[in-house]
Amino acid sequence: MYNFSNFNQDLEHIVDTSNDYPDLLNKGVEIMKKLISNQELFTQEWLEKLMSGEIDYTVYRSDRNKFVVQVFPWSSGSSTPVHDHETWGLMGIYQNSLRVAEYSYDNQNIVITQEYVAKKGDICYFPPDEDIHQIENDTNDISISIHVYGKNIDEYNIYDLENNQVLRQGI
Repeated sequence: MYNFSNFNQDLEHIVDTSNDYPDLLNKGVEIMKKLISNQELFTQEWLEKLMSGEIDYTVYRSDRNKFVVQVFPWSSGSSTPVHDHETWGLMGIYQNSLRVAEYSYDNQNIVITQEYVAKKGDICYFPPDEDIHQIENDTNDISISIHVYGKNIDEYNIYDLENNQVLRQGI
């Protein structure tokens, strides 16, 4: 079965050899599909520890290419603020579904460009210059997603839509 070890090794190679972001994201989507199709990727014990906060979300940190792989559990009703990571990203839905809203700037205003439900098995990707988004679990069940970010995330931007301003947030 394709697992995190296979995924991380393949992603290291893809990041090393890709000529541009579209190529990197396309190849990344293909291996993410393989990863999230493994329904034995996590043990129940590991998921319980993840949900309780006993273990870190980060499952891999590339020293060479500076990307990170993280697993996020989403309880019912949980959501992120509208934010970006200032890098490329991939998100694979491993369990249940998540609502994704994507945003952009339009004449100095932050506007929603699309909204959709990403279901189990779906892959979302965000190029580095188009990564303003919000994620929400609007279901009654726990959702699990696997994320890859093109750099270590120490800070990110939060978009205050009400006041049309950008706030810098540290982790």
